[in-house]
Amino acid sequence: MVEPTKSILESALQLPDAERAVLVRRLIDSLEGTAPELSEAADEEFVQDAEIEKAWADEVKRRAEAIDRGEDELIPGDEVRRRARKLIDDAMDR
Repeated sequence: MVEPTKSILESALQLPDAERAVLVRRLIDSLEGTAPELSEAADEEFVQDAEIEKAWADEVKRRAEAIDRGEDELIPGDEVRRRARKLIDDAMDR
């Protein structure tokens, strides 16, 4: 790898996840011949999607850790469905 490429890579690796994802996407688009204006139009949505995915990943990790520490309990799916059905039935009876 030539020095300018190494420097660019080192700089890119310092970017936040969402910005690195946009950079990768734009580089791939440039190799595939995608029109730059189409790439630019999709960048903001792409960043938002990446941020949402990261937020969900963080939430999943937080919940798993809470379960591991015994702070939260798991409820079997059948029980969740039974409770949900009861809530719906009770609401419809009003």
